[in-house]
Amino acid sequence: MARFSLDCCCYYYAWVGRYRQISLSALSLRWLCMKKRLFLFDIDGTLIFAGGCPRIYFSRIFMELFQQDLRFIAKDFLGRTDSFIIRQALKKLGYSNRPDLEALIVRRFIALMNDEFIHCPDSTLVPGVREFLEWCNTQEDLYLGLITGNLRPSAYIKLEKFGLDAYFESGGFGDDSIERNELSRLAVQRAEKLYDAVFFPEDVYVFGDTPHDVACAHAWNYQCVGVASTESRVRPLLESQPQWIIRDYNDSGLIDFLNGASAN
Repeated sequence: MARFSLDCCCYYYAWVGRYRQISLSALSLRWLCMKKRLFLFDIDGTLIFAGGCPRIYFSRIFMELFQQDLRFIAKDFLGRTDSFIIRQALKKLGYSNRPDLEALIVRRFIALMNDEFIHCPDSTLVPGVREFLEWCNTQEDLYLGLITGNLRPSAYIKLEKFGLDAYFESGGFGDDSIERNELSRLAVQRAEKLYDAVFFPEDVYVFGDTPHDVACAHAWNYQCVGVASTESRVRPLLESQPQWIIRDYNDSGLIDFLNGASAN
C-alpha cells in the first residue's frame, strides 16, 4: 500500500509582526495543531520574596564607589529592570551614558549576590509556588520561562537558593534590555528556539506582581496572571487589568482558569 504523505506550505502571522513561511509534513502539521503553552514568570514578588538584601547591596556599592547614600527603597525596584535602576541612580549622581560605570556596578552586585544572598534572612517563597511549578511539569505541551528585571546571574542566584532554578532554562533578563516590554518578546523568541516550538500570543501567559508585568504582557497580546502577593499590590494590579489575579499559588481557581483559557 502506498504511503500517504502530506507536504504543503502555509503562512502564519508570527508574534514578531511578520509573516513566516513553514513547510509542513503530515507529522509537522499535527505538531503545529497541538496547543503549546508558555508560562513566563517574574521573580521578585511572583516566585519569591527576595527581602531587603539586594537593595542593601546596591546601597553599599554606591556608597563605596561614590560616597553617596542613595537609600534604595522597595518602590524603586517594583517592576523595573536592574539595568534601568542602575542607570537612573547614576543619572541622579550626574553620570549619564557611562557604560563603564554600569558594568562596574553590575560586577560588584553579582559578586555580592553570589557571596551573600544565600544568607539573606528575610527571603522566602511565595506560598504554593513549588507545588504549582510541579503541576506545570506534569502538563503536556506546557513550557516554563522567566521574564524578570533581574540580571541573569542574580536571577538564578535567587532561584537556586530555593531550588527553583531547575524549572527555568531560558527567559528575558534585566541585562538584555533596559525596557521590560522588550524582555517578553526576547523570552518567547528564546523559548521557541530552545524547545523548537511555536507559541502564539494567546498561549503565552506572563505571571507578575506589578502593572509593569501586565503592560509587558499586553504589549504583545499575551495573557497575564497578576500575583497580588502583598496587600499593596492588589489595587495597582486591578487597575492594570490582567486576565486573572491571585493572592498566591494556592488559589483554587488558578488551574481552572488556565485550563479553561487553554481550551478556548
